[in-house]
Amino acid sequence: MSSSSPCTRNETALTSECNSLCPQGRPCIAYAAGDESECSSVDSTFGNCTADDYCTYQCFATGPDDFAANGAIDFSTYTFLVPFGSTVAPSDQELSWSSEEEAAVTTQLTAMANLTAEYPSKSNDVLQHVEPLDFMASTTRVVLAGGSNLFGVRGKVAHVQLPEELFAADTQLQAVTLANLGLEQVLASSLPAGLANLTITNCLLTSYPEDLQTMDALENLDLSKNYFGYFPVELDLPKLQTLNLSTNSLARFESSLPSLVTLDISNNNLTSIPTSIFNMTALHRLDLRENYIASVMLTSSQFSFLQGIDDLNVDSFGEVACNSTQKLQTSNSIITVLTSEHRPRGPDHDHRVTFLTKFRGSRLLICKRLQQEAVDEAIEMERFVEEVQISASLDHPRIVALVGVLWSRVYGLEALYEYMEGGNLRSYLAEVENSKELCSWRSHSAWKLQVAFDMAEALAVLLSSPPELRARLDDFVAEQQDSAGMSTVRLSLREERWLPPEVITGTADYSPAADMYAFGVILSEIDTHSLPYENIQGVVSGRQSMSDVEILDLVASGKLHPVFTLGCPTGVRELAERCLSFEASDRPTALQTVIVLRTLLAEDRRVSYTL
Repeated sequence: MSSSSPCTRNETALTSECNSLCPQGRPCIAYAAGDESECSSVDSTFGNCTADDYCTYQCFATGPDDFAANGAIDFSTYTFLVPFGSTVAPSDQELSWSSEEEAAVTTQLTAMANLTAEYPSKSNDVLQHVEPLDFMASTTRVVLAGGSNLFGVRGKVAHVQLPEELFAADTQLQAVTLANLGLEQVLASSLPAGLANLTITNCLLTSYPEDLQTMDALENLDLSKNYFGYFPVELDLPKLQTLNLSTNSLARFESSLPSLVTLDISNNNLTSIPTSIFNMTALHRLDLRENYIASVMLTSSQFSFLQGIDDLNVDSFGEVACNSTQKLQTSNSIITVLTSEHRPRGPDHDHRVTFLTKFRGSRLLICKRLQQEAVDEAIEMERFVEEVQISASLDHPRIVALVGVLWSRVYGLEALYEYMEGGNLRSYLAEVENSKELCSWRSHSAWKLQVAFDMAEALAVLLSSPPELRARLDDFVAEQQDSAGMSTVRLSLREERWLPPEVITGTADYSPAADMYAFGVILSEIDTHSLPYENIQGVVSGRQSMSDVEILDLVASGKLHPVFTLGCPTGVRELAERCLSFEASDRPTALQTVIVLRTLLAEDRRVSYTL
């Protein structure tokens, strides 16, 4: 069917702008110019083609029992399906499947009921855009799903682009389901704040919808079958009773949701029982199956807590880590309990000490030296000498300068560095942690972006004309020379949590790419105000928190990486994710990072000036 006059629409989309040609409250498909021939019953169900003087539209009934023609237009639930097409490019996840995996997925999908006989649908080959939708006041539930069923297989999706204000006019909605759609992100202001039920399953998500921050009435949240690596600690959902995060990539879960009754975090990358769970006093159902939890040791109070859960599902936790006879029998596993509440902690292996001193009675400097017990250790002294030598070779306005060296009969070599009156980044992050204004990336001074830029500039020491001094890098140590005979300077050698996977496993020496990984970790610190992996709590091997060795093992395997808050700007998050790439070759150079941050800083200033 074609219209009599030219149509100016450039996208075929599911929309509520149907030019009064379709029954009230039912979205239609408006066809782009040239796509009129796609309006066919072959690729759709419950659709009827029509046209005005300009464009072609396809009106849809809500199902076989929809009697709109007789005025029966009220309905409480609207469902629309987008069956998988044959011409739309598959997701990256689907492309990675082997032929055996692809065959297994096909078998699973074939076994599922085809619901296109019950609900309106349009093939993904034709429909790839959705515009803002406006429903009647009687419609309180909306379902948009890829495929021919609401259930799906992780990674198999229909590719549909959603608008920023998808349901802006639908404040009456109580429940929204988005399933099997290749969204990768849900744009801000797409979801109503008053939702009680939200499901976004198998949508390729790696970052959480910003709208969650305003959903104070949310009671049930299903984010299963996505690719989340964490759950935001700062996300406050006071009425949430059910949370489904199964089949994701969670390496940690730190939220203590006060009203939570049911928690499903099965099929993730957890290596310990999250201790935040023990603060959920309303919890009655917990699913921890298909994780990597082993050697579990519980305190008596933790044991009592799990014993009080009505429905506890766990796999085997491997070999027990204590000799206590107190055990908890779950549906399919036994957990050993530690009768003492106290757990041992590992020693501190830092052999350097720093303190504030006065040079010639007036100038404040920082003195760094070895601890007295390490002065006679040749290896430690050699490393310290190398560190000082590299510091002496660096001359850059973003790098803390070495002022001089001393030799003491008691402590041997002592190095004097310039004193940063404002303190270091870690202390400042802790100082402003409770300031809402200073914690935000959008603070008036834009200090977070400025500091990130300054630190990146310090890594890219080839910049010839640095701007006004703001932040400087400290704590440099020498590393093994590479094939080119060049020493590499890295950040915080003594802190293993900044190490990249290839250095942890020993498959590669420290390199500039490793510096960029450390920089990505620092971006997480600036964003969260926390040390990397600081809040990973567990009950593994008799410790309240995971050891550095356990954390490094997860980082080395790609199962754990630093997290970011919902308020982190998209540009910063994307840069950080590139810096934290598992493959060293995928990380940006320091110069590329400077360029990106300079652009973000300039854009922030432009927006601030405009406002």
